[in-house]
Amino acid sequence: MPGVAGENTQADKEALQRRWIAQALGESHRSLSLFVTGSQAGGAQGALYYRIGLKGIEVAISQDGLRACLLGMPAEEAIEEVTELLRGHGLQEIRIEQGDETSPVWIEVSRGQAPVPARATRLAFCQPGQLEQVLEAAELHKISVDLLHLLLPDAVDRGRLEESHALAALPGQVVGRFAVEEPGAPGQDVFGRPLHPPLTLAQSQVYPGPGIVSVPPGEWQTEGYGYLCMVENQLSVVSPIHLPADELHAYWVVLDRQPHAVSAEMILQCLQDQGVVAGIAEERIGQLANLVRRGTCKRGMYIVAQGTSPDPGQEAQLEILAKSSSKGRSLVAFAEAVQPDQMVARRTPYKPGTPGRDVKGRPVLPPADTSHRVKAGKGVRVERDGEVECFIATAAGTLKLANDELSVSSTPLLSIDKDVGLTTGNLQFQGDVSVAGSVQRGFSVKATGDILIGGQVEEGCVVATRGSISIGGGVLGRRTKVVAQGSVQALFVEDATMAAGRNILVERVNRGRLRAGNRVMISGRGEEAGTVVGGQVWALRRIDLSVAGSPEGALTSLAVGTNMAVGVTEEQAEKLDRMQRFLEQSSRQMAQLLERIGISRIDPVQIRSLLQAASEQRRKVLLHYTRQLGRLAQLHQQVLNELQIIEEQINKVGELEIRVRDRIYPGVNIRLGSHQINLEEVHRAVRFRVVGGELREEDL
Repeated sequence: MPGVAGENTQADKEALQRRWIAQALGESHRSLSLFVTGSQAGGAQGALYYRIGLKGIEVAISQDGLRACLLGMPAEEAIEEVTELLRGHGLQEIRIEQGDETSPVWIEVSRGQAPVPARATRLAFCQPGQLEQVLEAAELHKISVDLLHLLLPDAVDRGRLEESHALAALPGQVVGRFAVEEPGAPGQDVFGRPLHPPLTLAQSQVYPGPGIVSVPPGEWQTEGYGYLCMVENQLSVVSPIHLPADELHAYWVVLDRQPHAVSAEMILQCLQDQGVVAGIAEERIGQLANLVRRGTCKRGMYIVAQGTSPDPGQEAQLEILAKSSSKGRSLVAFAEAVQPDQMVARRTPYKPGTPGRDVKGRPVLPPADTSHRVKAGKGVRVERDGEVECFIATAAGTLKLANDELSVSSTPLLSIDKDVGLTTGNLQFQGDVSVAGSVQRGFSVKATGDILIGGQVEEGCVVATRGSISIGGGVLGRRTKVVAQGSVQALFVEDATMAAGRNILVERVNRGRLRAGNRVMISGRGEEAGTVVGGQVWALRRIDLSVAGSPEGALTSLAVGTNMAVGVTEEQAEKLDRMQRFLEQSSRQMAQLLERIGISRIDPVQIRSLLQAASEQRRKVLLHYTRQLGRLAQLHQQVLNELQIIEEQINKVGELEIRVRDRIYPGVNIRLGSHQINLEEVHRAVRFRVVGGELREEDL
């Protein structure tokens, strides 16, 4: 029976398989990453595997669940501990032996048994439990596509939910009948779960997936409560339980308005299958089950388990007691002139929060303390009143906060109590500058000290200084540049260029170009806080953000080390890219020339022998090729030597890291030093580092 293709059905099937593997491991499907194996996998290269990190080890499990491997052989004394860890995650028949690896980085630890297909003459679907109600494959596919597009995303579209419909199935209901010619034989995956034999029909194979069991003489029955789903010729039962990304709630999604004999025990089993053990609302489940049995339960999402959110605690608070020009948290701030022995600021310390607990019983840590210590600089001393730090002026002058240091400054201060625009003209000042408003389109602010701008920086503006810059609003426009030898802080960057000798701190970036001589931190508390969509972000040591790219595939580049290394400018970074491209191209050309000459590598002795044995006409051709090869090899080596020198400079920077707290979408280019990768699938809660000369992706 040929399948009826639905939109993105291959991706839908992959998502179902991912959840099936994750359920057996007792982990979230979001912690699994799909990859295609290379030569390291021995005879399995080109296969699809899921990779997951488990307490210091990495495990790869084939998409069909028939093979599990370790990525790296553990030390002999750790084999027993690793074996117990794998058993604790559901793997069966574990075998780890030193010296028995497929390759040094790919060790098979468990292998399942593939089912033997059964031969059948026909397969007819029916409404769950109603043999007389024929269910056409095309109709089943359409319902299934709608179901998966509703339930598979991290967030359920509640508006779409009201219009959706699915086929509810109860345990033991018949959903398909077929006539058997050859019975086949069941198999078993690496977790010991049965794999029922697929049916070989006249034109295709149809598979019983999760939640479907084969029952003689020729029936497919449902194993548990859920929604019937047909995708890519595989029939499954999809759980009615939805877990959002934070797993602080579990929802029962009701999509079938017909009365069904659903019991509270069925829902409890569904929760157990999803690993939900905490905060289960048994009384509410019983009430909802009664409504479903009567057919009076509306379509919707109903909370059936609820975790406990962490108490975030209280951030450290710095209160400027003198009249300040800044609003809220600011990298740079100025205040009115102060006098000796005047208390100018108070800082209450961070009060740590308490962990919560998700519906799987795991602790949910409160947000980390992101507050910075404030140092007492020139003209300021610190006294303590219990846990509170009191900052006292020891000299007269302008109170200044810059780079987490509070000082009394004698540097001249230019204060503008409005926008920089037609009434002020461009500003250029030897000292600090404080602007209460915005920098209007096309105007500039340049200084030798620190700059504070209360509003935003508009299209075509230039803000530049030898010190640091703090901007209360956003930075907008392709022709806009904000440049500081110190650090830069702003609310957001859109299309603009921002460069800092030290750190850049913003809440979000949209098609911006950021360069920092130390770190780029993209975070905040808004709905879009921590996001980078499009553009390029470079840092010398580290980039820290929440979301990179977009579902639409916005081209986004995150680079650490290469473009901001000491002595490597943005223009030189482009040169590095050209050098890499030349090396790739010259390698291909040399391989072609070697093939034309008839040798596998550059060997002067072998070339000389070929020339001596060749006819006069052939010798001329060989000489032409060998001269080309010699010139190309010389250029290749020169560029390679130059590249190695630059990479040695880059590596002196120290450890490089890109940390993504939530997710990265396809279309994002990751680069650390000379290593890079273009992402082709969603990655979640990861960090990228270079370890042992290789680019590594690690779970956070």
